[in-house]
Amino acid sequence: MVLVLAILGCMSTKVPAPTESTSVPTVITLASPESGARLATPKEVVESLRAGFAERGLVLSAIGTQPPQSELGTRHHRTEWLLQQTSGSLAVMIETEARQRSQLGGRFQWEVVATVTIVSDEAGVLEEQLRLPTTLPHIHQNESDALIAIGARLAEKATVLIERHQRSSQ
Repeated sequence: MVLVLAILGCMSTKVPAPTESTSVPTVITLASPESGARLATPKEVVESLRAGFAERGLVLSAIGTQPPQSELGTRHHRTEWLLQQTSGSLAVMIETEARQRSQLGGRFQWEVVATVTIVSDEAGVLEEQLRLPTTLPHIHQNESDALIAIGARLAEKATVLIERHQRSSQ
């Protein structure tokens, strides 16, 4: 019994970092439901996603869209477009909307709804909608600030979905 406990105590709970990195072409959009406008994705969010992907051995490579991604019709059309851009290899599309919910104790409640779509010819499409609440301290803060505030959590959840998608193709 003591031997078992000694062995368990020596085991590391950390998952070893992958030895090779996987490039993941990614499209990220931010919408303002109030104005209907498509906003530029803040650089801080892209950096948070890059850092989160790197922790899991993934390399985020942004895909530029001409025309803008949001003008490509339905989500199905955008998914098909993404598969064409990447020749069927693994790709990620993160579409976000940020809404101000309420004020509580002088702080402003926001909710970011992110639809993460992961596609590849091998494993098909995995799509999940995430609701990520956050609190911002100032009334002048906007959708971009809300997205920046949840950047690290979004990266973590997206990488978990990417790993789940990769496991389903094996």
